[in-house]
Amino acid sequence: MTNQKKLPKGITYRKDGRYMWRFSHNRRTYCGYATHLADAEKALLDARYRVENGIYGKEGSHTMDEWFAIWLDTFKASLKESTRIKYRQMYTCHIQSDLGRMRLRKITPELLQDLLNRVSQKGLTAASVNAVRSMLCDLFDTACKHQIIRANPMDLVHLPLCKRNQMQKSAFTEPELAEFIRRAESSRYWNIYHLSILTGFRIGEILGLQWKDIDYEQETICVRHTLSYRSGKGFYLESPKSETSRRIIPLLPECVGILRRQAELLHFQKEANPGYTVPAGFEDLCFLTATGKPIFASDIDKSMQKIIDGMRRDGWLDPGKRYTFHSFRHTFATNCTRKGMHMKTLSTILGHSSIRITMDIYTHIGLEDEREELQRIFQVS
Repeated sequence: MTNQKKLPKGITYRKDGRYMWRFSHNRRTYCGYATHLADAEKALLDARYRVENGIYGKEGSHTMDEWFAIWLDTFKASLKESTRIKYRQMYTCHIQSDLGRMRLRKITPELLQDLLNRVSQKGLTAASVNAVRSMLCDLFDTACKHQIIRANPMDLVHLPLCKRNQMQKSAFTEPELAEFIRRAESSRYWNIYHLSILTGFRIGEILGLQWKDIDYEQETICVRHTLSYRSGKGFYLESPKSETSRRIIPLLPECVGILRRQAELLHFQKEANPGYTVPAGFEDLCFLTATGKPIFASDIDKSMQKIIDGMRRDGWLDPGKRYTFHSFRHTFATNCTRKGMHMKTLSTILGHSSIRITMDIYTHIGLEDEREELQRIFQVS
C-alpha cells in the first residue's frame, strides 16, 4: 500500500486506489482525483496555476461521478455518516446509471427534469423524490460556486407531482392500534413498541435512548443520540437527524411505567444469562438483547411484520397499505392533530426541522375528517 507520508503535499491516497489532490485559494477548496500519482501531481499543478491566474473552472471536465465523489468527500465531510450513506444510496439507485459518465457542463435542465420525472414514477413518496431533488440542487450549486459550471441547471427543474397514495403514510386507526397492542403484548419488543406509540420517537432514537436521558424528577425524556449500524463499523451512537431532533419532551406516567418494566427486564436478563456482556460504550442503553448487545432495528421490523401479517390475514388491516415501525410515529402525530394539538407544539415534540414539514404532512387530516362528516350527514357515497 502507498505510504501516504511520502506523497507530495496536497495529495492523499484513498482506499479505493485513487489519488486525491486538493488545495485552497481565497477561502475556496479545489480538488480532484487521478488513478496514477503522476497524473494527480500534474492535475494539482495545472489546477493551482489556473486558479491563481483566474482561468479555472467554467469549462471544467469533471464527470458527474467524479464531482459527486468530490462533493461528498470534501463539502459534505462533516455530515453524519448515516446521512452520507443515504446520499450514496440515492446517487447509486437513481442518478449514476443515467448521468454518472456525463460531463457536468453537458447536463441540461431537460435531462434532470426527465430524470426526476422517472424517479417519481418508481412509486416513491413525494418526500423521497424531493430528497433526490434537494441533493442534486446542492451538488450543482456547489459546482457553480466553485466555477466548475456556469449556472445551476437545477434552477429550472421542478418537483414532479406525485400521486396522492404515494404521499400518504399508513397510520393505525384506533381499533387497529388496539388490536396490534393486544397481539404485541407478549413480544420481547413490547416496551419498544409501546414507548414509540406514546412518544412518536423514531426507532433509532428509542434504541439509542440511555438511562441518563431519563429525568424522573423533572419528568422529561431527552433525545440526544440515535443508534446506527454499518457493516464494517458495527453499532455506533450518533447525533439525531437534525439539530431540532435533539429535544426534550414531557415524560408521561405511562412512559414511566414502561421504563420501570424495561429496567426490571434488563436486570432479569443479566441475572439469567451467564454470558450477558454489554459492549464498551453501550452500558447505559435502555434497550439491549437478552445477551446484552445493542438491538438491530431490522430485527424489530421483522418481528413487527409478523404481527402485521397476522392482522392482515384476519382482516384487520388494508392489504393495500404498508405498515412499518414509522407507522407508530405517524399514528402518534395523527392522533395529536385530531385532538387539536397546536402544530408548533407537535413539530417540537416530533423534532421536525421546521413547522412547515409538520404542516405539509398532517394538515390534510382535518380536511379528511371534515369530508367524512359531510358524507355521513348527507349520506354521500
